[in-house]
Amino acid sequence: MEAIRIIGSGRSCGSTTSDGNCLSIISLPESILRFVGGYLPKSSRAIMASALSRSACFDSDTLDFCDIGRDLAPKLTDSDISSILLSIDAVNTLKVLKFIGCENITGAGLDPL
Repeated sequence: MEAIRIIGSGRSCGSTTSDGNCLSIISLPESILRFVGGYLPKSSRAIMASALSRSACFDSDTLDFCDIGRDLAPKLTDSDISSILLSIDAVNTLKVLKFIGCENITGAGLDPL
Protein backbone atom coordinates (compact mmCIF):
# COMPACT_ATOMS: atom_id res chain seq x y z
CA MET A 1 0.00 0.00 0.00
CA GLU A 2 1.41 3.38 -0.99
CA ALA A 3 1.65 6.00 1.75
CA ILE A 4 -0.57 9.06 1.40
CA ARG A 5 1.22 12.38 1.15
CA ILE A 6 0.34 15.24 3.47
CA ILE A 7 -0.67 18.12 1.22
CA GLY A 8 2.09 20.66 0.83
CA SER A 9 4.55 18.96 3.16
CA GLY A 10 6.36 16.56 0.86
CA ARG A 11 6.21 13.95 3.66
CA SER A 12 4.23 10.76 3.67
CA CYS A 13 1.51 10.06 6.17
CA GLY A 14 2.32 7.33 8.68
CA SER A 15 -1.26 6.41 9.61
CA THR A 16 -4.53 6.74 7.74
CA THR A 17 -8.21 6.34 8.50
CA SER A 18 -10.34 3.67 6.84
CA ASP A 19 -11.39 6.19 4.16
CA GLY A 20 -7.76 7.03 3.33
CA ASN A 21 -7.46 10.35 5.16
CA CYS A 22 -4.21 11.12 6.95
CA LEU A 23 -4.30 11.00 10.76
CA SER A 24 -2.57 14.04 12.20
CA ILE A 25 -2.50 16.07 15.39
CA ILE A 26 -3.62 19.03 13.27
CA SER A 27 -6.96 17.32 12.64
CA LEU A 28 -7.78 16.94 16.35
CA PRO A 29 -10.81 18.87 17.65
CA GLU A 30 -10.12 22.06 19.59
CA SER A 31 -11.57 20.53 22.76
CA ILE A 32 -8.85 17.85 22.75
CA LEU A 33 -6.11 20.39 22.04
CA ARG A 34 -7.33 22.48 25.00
CA PHE A 35 -7.37 19.35 27.19
CA VAL A 36 -3.82 18.37 26.21
CA GLY A 37 -2.67 21.99 26.55
CA GLY A 38 -4.03 22.04 30.09
CA TYR A 39 -1.13 19.82 31.14
CA LEU A 40 1.50 22.15 29.67
CA PRO A 41 2.96 25.40 31.01
CA LYS A 42 1.43 28.47 29.33
CA SER A 43 4.54 29.18 27.28
CA SER A 44 4.52 25.60 25.95
CA ARG A 45 0.84 25.99 25.04
CA ALA A 46 1.71 29.13 23.07
CA ILE A 47 4.48 27.30 21.22
CA MET A 48 2.06 24.44 20.53
CA ALA A 49 -0.47 26.93 19.15
CA SER A 50 2.19 28.35 16.87
CA ALA A 51 3.39 24.94 15.69
CA LEU A 52 -0.15 23.76 14.92
CA SER A 53 -1.48 27.15 13.77
CA ARG A 54 -4.37 26.61 16.18
CA SER A 55 -5.03 29.29 18.78
CA ALA A 56 -7.29 26.93 20.75
CA CYS A 57 -4.20 25.55 22.48
CA PHE A 58 -3.67 28.84 24.34
CA ASP A 59 -6.32 30.42 26.56
CA SER A 60 -4.55 32.77 28.94
CA ASP A 61 -3.95 36.50 29.25
CA THR A 62 -0.38 35.90 30.52
CA LEU A 63 2.63 34.56 28.65
CA ASP A 64 5.85 34.10 30.61
CA PHE A 65 8.70 32.43 28.74
CA CYS A 66 10.54 31.48 31.94
CA ASP A 67 8.28 28.39 31.99
CA ILE A 68 10.02 26.80 29.00
CA GLY A 69 13.33 26.34 30.73
CA ARG A 70 16.91 27.35 30.36
CA ASP A 71 17.55 25.24 27.27
CA LEU A 72 14.87 26.64 24.94
CA ALA A 73 14.38 30.25 26.05
CA PRO A 74 17.82 31.46 24.88
CA LYS A 75 17.27 29.81 21.49
CA LEU A 76 14.05 31.68 20.69
CA THR A 77 14.42 34.29 17.95
CA ASP A 78 12.37 37.36 17.04
CA SER A 79 10.83 35.30 14.26
CA ASP A 80 9.76 32.63 16.78
CA ILE A 81 8.27 35.26 19.09
CA SER A 82 6.41 36.92 16.22
CA SER A 83 4.97 33.60 15.07
CA ILE A 84 3.85 32.71 18.59
CA LEU A 85 2.23 36.11 19.16
CA LEU A 86 0.36 35.91 15.87
CA SER A 87 -0.81 32.35 16.56
CA ILE A 88 -2.33 33.20 19.92
CA ASP A 89 -3.82 36.53 18.78
CA ALA A 90 -1.71 38.26 21.42
CA VAL A 91 -2.84 41.77 20.58
CA ASN A 92 -6.38 40.86 21.68
CA THR A 93 -5.65 38.29 24.40
CA LEU A 94 -2.46 39.09 26.30
CA LYS A 95 -2.21 41.50 29.21
CA VAL A 96 1.15 40.28 30.56
CA LEU A 97 4.15 39.24 28.46
CA LYS A 98 7.50 38.30 30.06
CA PHE A 99 10.70 37.39 28.24
CA ILE A 100 12.81 36.11 31.14
CA GLY A 101 15.65 34.04 29.73
CA CYS A 102 15.03 35.03 26.09
CA GLU A 103 18.52 36.35 25.42
CA ASN A 104 18.39 36.10 21.64
CA ILE A 105 15.56 38.54 20.88
CA THR A 106 15.94 42.21 19.96
CA GLY A 107 12.30 43.26 19.99
CA ALA A 108 11.61 43.02 16.25
CA GLY A 109 9.32 40.05 16.96
CA LEU A 110 6.94 42.29 18.89
CA ASP A 111 5.45 43.79 15.73
CA PRO A 112 2.21 41.76 16.06
CA LEU A 113 1.43 43.74 19.20
